[in-house]
Order: sequence, then structure tokens, then C-alpha cells
Amino acid sequence: MPRPWIILFVLLGGALLGFEFVQRLYMENSGSSHITQLKAEISDLEERLEAQKKENQRLLLELKDAIEKPVAATTPETPPAPPPPPADPTLESMAAQVAKLRKLEFKRPLQFVGAPFPDIAQRTTEDVQEAISEDEGERRQRAYSAMGFVTDPFDYRWALSGLRNEQEGWFYDAPTATLYTNEDTSLKLPEARSRMVRALMEALLEQNYGLGDPGLGDSHNEDRAMAAFCLLGGDAQLVQLHYSLSDVAGSSGGGSAGTPPPFYEAPIFMRERQNFPYDGGMVFHEAVRQQPDSGKPGFLDSVYTRLPVSTAEIMHPEELYFAPEPFSPIDFEWDDLDVAGESPIASNVAGELNVMLLMKVVEAPDIAEQIGHGWRGDRYLIYPGAENASDHVFWRSTWATAEDAREFASGIQKSLTFRFSIPVQKRYLTDAGFIVDDPARTLRIRTSADGKTVQVVNASSDTFADALEAKLGLP
Repeated sequence: MPRPWIILFVLLGGALLGFEFVQRLYMENSGSSHITQLKAEISDLEERLEAQKKENQRLLLELKDAIEKPVAATTPETPPAPPPPPADPTLESMAAQVAKLRKLEFKRPLQFVGAPFPDIAQRTTEDVQEAISEDEGERRQRAYSAMGFVTDPFDYRWALSGLRNEQEGWFYDAPTATLYTNEDTSLKLPEARSRMVRALMEALLEQNYGLGDPGLGDSHNEDRAMAAFCLLGGDAQLVQLHYSLSDVAGSSGGGSAGTPPPFYEAPIFMRERQNFPYDGGMVFHEAVRQQPDSGKPGFLDSVYTRLPVSTAEIMHPEELYFAPEPFSPIDFEWDDLDVAGESPIASNVAGELNVMLLMKVVEAPDIAEQIGHGWRGDRYLIYPGAENASDHVFWRSTWATAEDAREFASGIQKSLTFRFSIPVQKRYLTDAGFIVDDPARTLRIRTSADGKTVQVVNASSDTFADALEAKLGLP
């Protein structure tokens, strides 16, 4: 719509031009016969000019009003506001949803307590220290070093509690059914909700099946403890995934996910073991859910009543756990373990998982997995070395086929020679096995008559190596 003042100036200009034109004509024709007609036209123009002045005056008043009271700008029509997102979930509502997803019930209602992360970390550390004595922690560290799982001394209990805090950031006290959560965690964030599902799942499964952390479990067979924990970890991982897919809670983007700080002091070997129950366990649970009867009520519970007893079953469920005959690994035992007046400081099972992790140091991951495949049982014993000397290792393992055993013997030979910087020489390869009697280290790798059992002696003296073989060696 044209502005009033623009119209005003156009009309004024037109009127003035018209007046000047008529006046000029009058002057040019004042003496002609048309004077009377021109006078009439001039009179008419004067009347019209007077009327235009009045109209201009009216327009000026409108212009003044427009300046004093501006016309409101026209705004485009705004679309309706979207509906507000669902309310942020509470821990109680999340616990109910997790229980529904997993089709279990909390046998005891959970108590939720928010606490600063340092307080939670302290609870975790105290829990580890209560379960594992300082002496036992040192024994485990020495065993890991002697086996070659780690290269440098470290504080086992400190590393374990640090990894648990880094991975979890919460603490579940089973006796009181209390879940201590990081008070900085905001459930407005999907990442925080997903992380909390794992905490709720582990509390739920602990209440129903009594499973716990493998690092606190059976020090006589850590492989069995790890396999059992894989049921919990894999179950929690799957429910965590399903919850994330169905998570429709709104996120305002505010707050913190409460992610614990990274822990840099744990060796890679322990870090990989800490992750395995979730990644490996989820693969196992996927295989469980592919079984023909998996849809029947109670099928998953039946798995918890027959726990896997080795990480080999977790890694090869179809081949071992769901085999027509349940898998039962060979557990080597000896009546008397004292050798040359010394008792072992550690007696444990490596299992397929640890074999694979050990081989990954010197082989590509796929080759390391191939070397570990075919494991059917093992036991390693660690004996204290003499003063200023490293500890001794006696390790016996059995394999599904002679070819599996040969692959392991070749792999462990490569691992030991790499570790102790011993160049392989032809004279070390004898009919009795791989034999190295070096002043710095004695290595002896022998195979049983049927080719399926491999015996490894890794001693800091040939005298103790002789004693180990005489007391515990292959017939």
C-alpha cells in the first residue's frame, strides 16, 4: 500500500505543473478569441487546486498520526509449537523398564544413593581390597609377569579397582541392595541413561543369579570365573542395546553424563580382559537366542543353571556349549606340588582367552585366535625364583587335535624367544622338543606321545627346570 506522504508530493507536483502550463497558455493567447474559454478553464483549475490543497492538508494530518503512532509490522504466521518431550526418566522408572525388558524382577527393591565420584571410587577400591588381600594381589601380579601376560610389575588390586571405576562409575552394594550413582550424572543425556542401564542390569542379575566380577572370583581357575561373568556382561550389553533402541526420553542437552576419568595404570592385558565379558558375552548370548527352543519360557534361565566353564565355550558356543555332549575341559591336578622345597605361589588356568591375548603380542589377531582355537584344558604353576632371579613357570595344556597342539607349541616358542631375546638356533630343535639351556634362561617345550598335550617349562635355572620335569613332567 503506497505511503500517504508519497501520494501528497505527487499530487502537489502535478497541481503546480498544471497551473504553470495554463498560465503560460493564457499569456500566449490573451489577445485571441479564446480568452473567455481560457478564463473559464483557469477558474475551474483554481477550484480544483483549492480542493487539492484541502486534500493535502488532510493527508498531512494522517502523516502526522502515522509518525506518532506507527502501524504495527505484519508478522508471518508462526507454526504451532511442538509438543514438549517426555519427562526425563528417574532411576526408579528405568529400573522398572530394565526389569520388564529382561523379564525378571528385583528380588529386593533397589535403594539409590547419589555420591561424588571420588566416594564411589573409594567404595570400589575398598571392595577389591576386602576381596583380595595384599599378598594375593602380589601373587597374581607375579603370575601375570611370569606367564608373560604383562611386561612390568604393577599393583594388581589398584589396577583392578581403577578399571572397574573407569568402566562403571557406580558401585552396587549387594548386601544392602544399594546402588551408589555419580551425583553429577544427568539422566537427561542418552549416554548417561545407557550407562545406567548396565548398572541396573548387573544389580538385577546379581539378585537373580548371584554372579559377580571375575577379578574377585576363583583364583584357582580364573578362566571359569570369567566364563560365568560373560553371561552377566553379555546379558547386560544386549539389554543396554535394546533399551537404547527404544529410548524415547527427551534430551535437553544439559548436565553431565558422569563419565569417569580414564585409568592409565592398568596393563593392556587386564584392560582387554575387563572388556571381554561384554563384547564376548554378547556374542555368546546372540548364539543362545538362535537356539531352536530359545523362545520357550525359562530357556534363558536354563543357561544360568548350567554355566559355561571356560572362555572357549564363550568364543565357540555352537561348537562347545551347545554340543550334544556338554563340554568339560581337562583340569590338570597333581597330588603334591612342592618342587625342590618350594610351593607354588600361584596355580591357575589360562584358558583360550589368555592364550589368544598372549599370542597377540607376537602374531596378528586372526593368527592369535587360530592358535587359541582347539584349547581343551590347561593349568599353570608359578614357583618363586632364587634371590634376584625371576620366577619359574610350569604350564601344561591339552588340545583337540595334534595340529592344534603343534600350532600352540610353535606360537609359545615364538613368544618366549621374543620375550627373552633368544635367537632361534637349529640346535634348540631336538627330538625331545624345543630345548634352550641358556645361562640367562631355561626353556623347554615338549609334546606328549599322542601329540595333543604341550608342556612348557620356563625357569631361571636349569637346576629348577630339571626338578620341575622330574616331579610334574610328562611320563
